[in-house]
Amino acid sequence: MGIKFNGGVMLAADTLGSYGSLARFRDLRRVRQVGDNTILGAGGEYSDFQFVLKELDKVLDRDFNHNDGYKHTPKEIYQYLVRVMYSRRSKFDPFWNSLVVAGFRDGKQFCFLIYFWSFVVSVSSTCF
Repeated sequence: MGIKFNGGVMLAADTLGSYGSLARFRDLRRVRQVGDNTILGAGGEYSDFQFVLKELDKVLDRDFNHNDGYKHTPKEIYQYLVRVMYSRRSKFDPFWNSLVVAGFRDGKQFCFLIYFWSFVVSVSSTCF
């Protein structure tokens, strides 16, 4: 769940990982910081979320290696994830995740939802 408020944005998620009906993993982090201004939350398949994080790390590492001081905005990270999820869905190998991308940059808050079928929603105050 993501919430926009006057001073920024906030994400919250559960930490339980289930294996069938067995509540096996009790400390899985489903909200991660991506870059300096963005946080990413996920629901659904945890292994797909790990893959998405590795791909984002590659993008951010490439950007860091350019050494030009540029940092990706929350909107750019959201647009990248939309394209990645659409590409995987088009290959009939979708990520089984719903993602919340939130961030704060230049005095503006961002909060976007990306569902596993690549349906995208920009929400004014709350992301679920």
